Amino acid sequence: MSYAFKLLGIANESTLTVLSLRLAFNHFVELRLEFEEYPNRSTIIYRYKEDDTQLELAQYKKILLQEKNYIDVVCEDLANILKSSRFAENIKVRVDYFDSDYVDSEPFVNRVYEQFRINTTELFACTLHLQADHVSQLRFALKCFNPSKLLRLHISGSNRNTLDLEDIVKMEHWKNAKIIELFGFIVSIPFDNFRHFDFAFCKASRISTDDITTLVKNASSASRLHTFIIYYVCLDEDVTESFLNNLIGEKRINQSGEEVRFIQNDLEFVHKSKGFKILTPSRQFSDGDKLWPVQRLMKEYFLSKMQPHIDSRTESSTSWLSCFRNPVIMEHIVHGLDFYELVVLRKVSYEIRQCIEYIKPDPKLVAIKIRVETEVIYMEVFGRNNHKKIVYTPRPVVRSDKMCQQAQMLEADIRDFSNDFYTILENQKSVLEGFRVILKPFNGLPEFREIRKLLTLAPKISLNQFMIKLLEGIIKRVVFLPVEKMTIETDELELMARILLLSDSSSIKVIELRRRYPSGFILNEFMEQLASLAHWRNAEEFMINIFLPSSSIKTVIHFAKVDIRLEAISMEDVLYLKEKFLLSSKFRQFKAEFTDTDVDESIFEVNFLGEPFRRIDDPTTNLPNVWRFRYPGCRENLQIRYYQNRKIFMFNRVPTQF
Repeated sequence: MSYAFKLLGIANESTLTVLSLRLAFNHFVELRLEFEEYPNRSTIIYRYKEDDTQLELAQYKKILLQEKNYIDVVCEDLANILKSSRFAENIKVRVDYFDSDYVDSEPFVNRVYEQFRINTTELFACTLHLQADHVSQLRFALKCFNPSKLLRLHISGSNRNTLDLEDIVKMEHWKNAKIIELFGFIVSIPFDNFRHFDFAFCKASRISTDDITTLVKNASSASRLHTFIIYYVCLDEDVTESFLNNLIGEKRINQSGEEVRFIQNDLEFVHKSKGFKILTPSRQFSDGDKLWPVQRLMKEYFLSKMQPHIDSRTESSTSWLSCFRNPVIMEHIVHGLDFYELVVLRKVSYEIRQCIEYIKPDPKLVAIKIRVETEVIYMEVFGRNNHKKIVYTPRPVVRSDKMCQQAQMLEADIRDFSNDFYTILENQKSVLEGFRVILKPFNGLPEFREIRKLLTLAPKISLNQFMIKLLEGIIKRVVFLPVEKMTIETDELELMARILLLSDSSSIKVIELRRRYPSGFILNEFMEQLASLAHWRNAEEFMINIFLPSSSIKTVIHFAKVDIRLEAISMEDVLYLKEKFLLSSKFRQFKAEFTDTDVDESIFEVNFLGEPFRRIDDPTTNLPNVWRFRYPGCRENLQIRYYQNRKIFMFNRVPTQF
């Protein structure tokens, strides 16, 4: 099974409808997949990580493949996908890249195309979107795909050169396609080669009177020509309004009120700056249309094929919908659905919504991120395969002296947030990997400042209002949020403790506290308040970007992993940490950045840490002095690193090196 399918949780032999690869060399590759069986589009990122490759589906769903080059992983994954998948009749395949140095990247592109040639015996692409910057590359790419069912061929280039497609027009791919789109390069072939297309788009170097005559002749004889759009770099001086009048006829007003020429009263001929268009009046694209001509054509092709199936399904639609009212059937259906899929399913019918509310399925959310600013609240919800961002803003209010009306409008928006927060988490039983709250009230984004010039000054969201509504959502749940990592970023120290209390103390593993201005020092009372919480005692990791008093060292010593800042660290503190960590069975890492210290050359004496494993004579190199102390009864060392210039002490539990 491919790594992508494992990350998506998708079975082999799923029916692919879209397979798209975008290559960004030396950085990452983006793979986009769509399936008939799954409603959501999925994008996998293969990211370059030195000697490793990281696959990312979402912020909280990643796989790290060690000692595997990302190019090799992409080709291996693509081969497995092509071997194990079924392909929809209307499948779309896309391969393109964005890199300034195409010469170095061409071998990678060829490797990708080669996977299609070797591993696909039944892939009859309906839509091909390929990128190539010279004819030999394009010829090689096309030969990797079966042309027998090809309807749409999109070819793009990036260097704006002229391509002679004389060899390409002889290929079955060109002859079978009904839609041709050529972007990013200049075409050099006779226009007779476009006569069989229903839709064509290209750019030519120079347009002559003979070219115009050929275009009009082909349009007159074509049985299904819908649209032909051609742009040019240069127009022969013989192509004048008089010439066009004699060849086609004088301009007339069409149904849209525009001046156009008509070819046999069926097709409109439009000449605008640097381009010609030949199209049927019904195919003209207007601002009211939702589909471009190409999309409408593709829809027509497949509606004609699928109409018999659609008619038969419509007759029995009432009967198959009734099965969703059965709780036993629904319980099996909703068991594997993501949070967003549950939201969509609830809207199908009242009976289905009632059934879901009876079953109360776990949406299996992975993480939630909430950011509060002066006039807006952002809530991001991360599912297994989905990521949705919701924005809550005060509704615009026309200038008025009734401030109470503004408060009600803002209250309505805040209430929406609280209700949504409760609805999303109502049935959450799985432990969230992350819950992050960022409170950053300020004077508003630039776009809000512009709005406020025209409307009444929008009321500001106070932190107390936000906390009240957040607490309302938690209280409705009856139980606290099960969270592994709680991240809180605010300048209000009191709110840090209040938000931390919203989580279930038995599930918390990581506590991260941050302030926008970390230079401020933290109060001893606040640390004592945190240390009294069960969350503090149960967590395994602690991170904070605020400077703590040196007395706080004893309150964080029980964590397995710590990343803190200290006002000061003394020689005694270093020795204390060394002795404690050598006795701890769960210790992994302790990092402390400090502003002041009494540590001097005496640290290298026997009475303190002694002679280091590695000693740095010049601290300005930013390299650390390193000590190693053996853990009794195991093959592990306590490693101490002292970055004198950077003012950092780091303690690590590392394997013993022989």
